This record gives sequence, C-alpha cells and structure tokens, in this order.
Amino acid sequence: MLEELGENLLRACPAGGALLTAADADSYAAWYMRFVRGLRPDLLVIPLAVWRRDSLFRVRAAADLRLGRRARAEGWLGALVERRPVCVSMALDRPPDAQGATWRTRPLVWVAGPQVTDDPVPPRDFVFAALKVAVDNHDPWAQPVLELYGRAARATARLCEAFSTFGVSGAIEACRH
Repeated sequence: MLEELGENLLRACPAGGALLTAADADSYAAWYMRFVRGLRPDLLVIPLAVWRRDSLFRVRAAADLRLGRRARAEGWLGALVERRPVCVSMALDRPPDAQGATWRTRPLVWVAGPQVTDDPVPPRDFVFAALKVAVDNHDPWAQPVLELYGRAARATARLCEAFSTFGVSGAIEACRH
C-alpha cells in the first residue's frame, strides 16, 4: 500500500518538480519509490520535517538547489517555487505559505511554480488496489494513507470514482454518499 501511495504521489507531480511530503507514510513511500525503485528520477523529494529539523540537510539541499540567501530564512519555499514546479502532499491540511506561490489543486497534491499548466494525471488513472487489501486486513498504515486520500477526495471529488472502482470509497468519508 505504501508503494502504491508513493507511486501515486510521484505521478501527480509535473516533470522536473519537487515533492514536499508531510508525514511518515507519504515521506517514506515517496522516497522508497524514488530512490529504491528509481521511479521519477526527475523529481526531488523533500520531507518537510527533515527540512525543518535537520540544519545540515537544509544547508546542503539549499546549496544544491541554488536557493541563495532566501534559503536561510522562511523564503526558501518561495525561492524553490520560482525555480521549479513544487508539489505538496495532501498529508498536510493545506499547502505551506510561500511568497509568490499560487497553489493549484491536483489529485493528491497542491502544485505551484513554473510549467504547472500541463494537464495533470486524470483522477481515474490512479491505482488503489493495495489500499483495498490494506483496509480489508486492518493494516495500521492504512489510517494515515486514508487520511491523505480523504483530504485529496475533498479537494478533487473526481477521485471518488477511482476509489469506487477499487472498492474503497466507503473507507473514505469524503466519498460516502
């Protein structure tokens, strides 16, 4: 289920972007699929908790991204949005404040930055088969994944059709009719 989550999050982001993750489930899932499975090598995955807590990571990442002095202050996200598309996992309640960022809703993520006018992956193209197995087996990781998908369904109601296809719409409050 976490592999499926990671793949879905990576697929939701535009080419050459950065994906900001919020919690253990989305961070581990996206990192695993990106670095172990080699999916979407064009994306940078940044767990927000690591950025905020780990000063060495922050300094190195800011230098690699060429964010300049703005990276030292709270302006790092605005500087990143100026340089590349940025996706924010819906594991967060809302996208973080970033100077100059206009966040758009896509299935599973919010996105801002250059080149975000391209068509997103249609909601029906996401896969939730492993989520169905996890829900049926009462997997403890299912709860944080359901919360993320629930927030995504509230923002993009068309996801409910895909959840229904895989028989998990009843587990997602936003999709219950």
